[in-house]
Amino acid sequence: MALLAPFTRIDSLTTVPGVIRDPRRQARLAQNRLGTVRPDVPVYLYHGTVDELIPYRTATGLRDRCCALGADLQWTSLPLAGHVVAVGVGGTNALNWLGDRFAGQPTRPSC
Repeated sequence: MALLAPFTRIDSLTTVPGVIRDPRRQARLAQNRLGTVRPDVPVYLYHGTVDELIPYRTATGLRDRCCALGADLQWTSLPLAGHVVAVGVGGTNALNWLGDRFAGQPTRPSC
């Protein structure tokens, strides 16, 4: 959706105005917030430093919360990469990382 209609607002996609601000939706989002429970499996996170859709500080916050919980987490920062560039550049690394897990290779945690 971000590529097809980058300036589309959520309210234009639903018949319920302010749906994302609804207290019930906010409560459900809070219940599903990443970084509140230690992952049971290794995690690979990567993020572009100039991501225009998801702020870099949001990603580093998730990384820090997961590390504080003792996660087996590998972090990769992609300097000067925006959202789409990070997906293209980081996606290959993520798939290689996943392949290493299936091949039984040890992880290299960043925490």
